[in-house]
Amino acid sequence: MRDISVLAKVLCTALAAAVSVGCASTPGEITQQWNYNQLVVAGPYDAGGGTVSKNTLTLKRAAPNSTDGRLRFTGSITDRCMDGWQDTIIEHTPTAIVLLPKNNFATCTDFRITIRNDGTGGTVERRAYKSVAWNPYAIEPGLTPK
Repeated sequence: MRDISVLAKVLCTALAAAVSVGCASTPGEITQQWNYNQLVVAGPYDAGGGTVSKNTLTLKRAAPNSTDGRLRFTGSITDRCMDGWQDTIIEHTPTAIVLLPKNNFATCTDFRITIRNDGTGGTVERRAYKSVAWNPYAIEPGLTPK
């Protein structure tokens, strides 16, 4: 029976890598989820309109103090730079957890997610191409625990 579960895990891992789908957590892996609001706009850089889409941010990591993990946005995500599982650097501060996803595409700008430890939300910031300054997301992203 153990051989079947090992084979299933190997196949699931290969499938996930090939088509970016999530599989069940590996033993000992920690999964956390937060609510995430995304602005859905009519056209690129249109700050004058649009609606808010309710989504989920999922983080998987090996241990509570891990400095690397994977994150995924699910729901009505319209930004291809936030699509699929992304390897993520995790920084821990006394008041928050900071997530720095590694971009899946060379044309994507960097983004940073800060989630307050007290469960009251957080921020999403993007860095313009070749810039050092972080710019806040257009709306309140939510980032409250699920």
